[in-house]
Amino acid sequence: MIRRLALCLFVSLLSAALYAGDDFRPATPDELAMEDASWSPGASAVLLDWEVRHDDQDSRAIEYVRLKVLTEEGKKYGDIELLSIPHVHQVRGIKARTIAPDGAIAEFKGKIYDKIVIKRGGLWMMQKTFTLPNVTTGTIIEYRYVVEWPTSQLRTNRWSVQREIPILHAGFWIRPWREGVNSLCTTKGLPPEQSPKRVKDHFEFEINQVAAFQSEPYSPPEEELKPRIEFFYSSSELSEFWAETAKEMGRWTDDFIGNRGGIKKASAEIIGAAATSEEKLRKLYARVQQIRNLGYDPEKTEQEEKREKLRDNDHIEDVLKNGYGWSRQINRLFAGLARAAGFDAHMVLVSSRRELRFSQQLPDADQFSSEVVVVNVDGTERWFDPAVPHAPFGVLAWENSATAGIRLRPKKAWDWILTPDPPSSGAVTSRTADLQLAGDVVKGTATITYRGQEALIRRVAAINEDEAANRKTFEEEMKGLFPEGSTVKLTKLEHLTGTDEPLVAAFDVELPNLGTLAGSRALIPLSLFEAASKNPFSAAQRRFPLYFSYQQEIDDRITLHVPDGYVIESLPKAAELDLGALKFTAKHAGDAKSITLQRNLAIRAILVSPEHYEKVKKFYGSIAAADHDTVVLKKGSA
Repeated sequence: MIRRLALCLFVSLLSAALYAGDDFRPATPDELAMEDASWSPGASAVLLDWEVRHDDQDSRAIEYVRLKVLTEEGKKYGDIELLSIPHVHQVRGIKARTIAPDGAIAEFKGKIYDKIVIKRGGLWMMQKTFTLPNVTTGTIIEYRYVVEWPTSQLRTNRWSVQREIPILHAGFWIRPWREGVNSLCTTKGLPPEQSPKRVKDHFEFEINQVAAFQSEPYSPPEEELKPRIEFFYSSSELSEFWAETAKEMGRWTDDFIGNRGGIKKASAEIIGAAATSEEKLRKLYARVQQIRNLGYDPEKTEQEEKREKLRDNDHIEDVLKNGYGWSRQINRLFAGLARAAGFDAHMVLVSSRRELRFSQQLPDADQFSSEVVVVNVDGTERWFDPAVPHAPFGVLAWENSATAGIRLRPKKAWDWILTPDPPSSGAVTSRTADLQLAGDVVKGTATITYRGQEALIRRVAAINEDEAANRKTFEEEMKGLFPEGSTVKLTKLEHLTGTDEPLVAAFDVELPNLGTLAGSRALIPLSLFEAASKNPFSAAQRRFPLYFSYQQEIDDRITLHVPDGYVIESLPKAAELDLGALKFTAKHAGDAKSITLQRNLAIRAILVSPEHYEKVKKFYGSIAAADHDTVVLKKGSA
């Protein structure tokens, strides 16, 4: 099987006629006069030409971008950033210029900077950055550059043909490798008549007047939604491709895991006196989670990397001995220790739901971005990813849940498998508040408790941050829930570096703009954690499916103490909504001393068809109305 390197190029498409020479295109009178894109009104800029000539025989591509700035906001496109990965995908030969609204041409002669965006484990991702001067409304921006890669690498390529600004013309030209491998060029989200055409030894594609991509809240990843062209290589037919992939990956993982006496001894020592299967596996899991995951290390300077001199891991005994490894190596160690203890444990290649939706119809093994472990525990399959720091026992990170995978079986037939979709109880946010009205300000304390997936997400994000940065993150997250002018101070942060226990953050809060004082009455919405929220589904229509990253629950309990001199005049009506996959309840209760709101929102699906949008829109509209309904207090004696 050919090794492929997936690369989403951020510029695409070209007509072959463009590259007869190396000159930029002259601006036409219509382009100079253009003030709007009629097929996509209101755009800040328009791509006049957006093109690439991709040649796998020469291992290079020439990319060309030509756009016009239409508004003040569009001036940002004068700041250019081009992805470059040393030894993998390198950008060279950058040329750029601008054309002023009066037609005057200015060649770019400024400095081009190299900016490191990722430097981890030998992988460097850089950006070539430069800024074109004197960009204003009406300016035409042009730049072209060459992309080169090693001749030994054949790439999986995807070109999105819809961007954040409209496209007047886009073209695509690709010449595959000469012979010996199969190539496949397909489209996604485009009509059949717009498929790439085979012309002698290459493919061509052109498209005109593409509207700007309009995002919608709670949608699948954008790259999945945009129409695109996909080009793949395979050494076999599709029917054989996945079998070959599973066989090759299975051999690699088996060789790395092996059947080593040192691992058997280590497994027995770790398990110790544990009696049940659950106890044994928990001890192995806890030990493996102590292994340092190099993928989560902070960025290091070249001198720091040289001083550390990390040794290579050739098998799982090295991972255990060295105390560090990459995610796949760490998870393979867990599988090896589990097998040594008598468990039936397998590695599973999985695709991430952060990216494109997995398709068995595309011969692209790079759709698999991770390996997790499935273990048969007393007849039940349990899933593990100990390589993720702070991941609780039996919990996968959300992007690796409810997704397709290939189970690699040692010396046996492989099979397709789906990772589990955890219930909403696996990601619970509990929010409580104890409040009082002091003059015209609502103040008190608020506490948020995160469990399961909600805790894991925040713990991973905090790994390389110091205490001050983490405090700021939690305070800003809380402050974003409240009305403008609110004050939030973190008073307690517990179990940020924990695993199974809940993550707890407590705050002192002052909310001067939460309620309204009107004469002898105070009107206060007790759903304070939703005070700044808006209905995400207020649009009249919906194009894309509704996509929730994971099933989840939000459980609120908010208490407001009735101040002296006030009595309860009215409480909001109880609300109860149930769409099956979405459920909401809210109920107020009060006496002479206090009022309590109990509110719960459960999301029990991750994908909802657009055909159900009207129901969802009405559901969230009712939630918004309930959240903004107020408790009415009136001055007077009890």
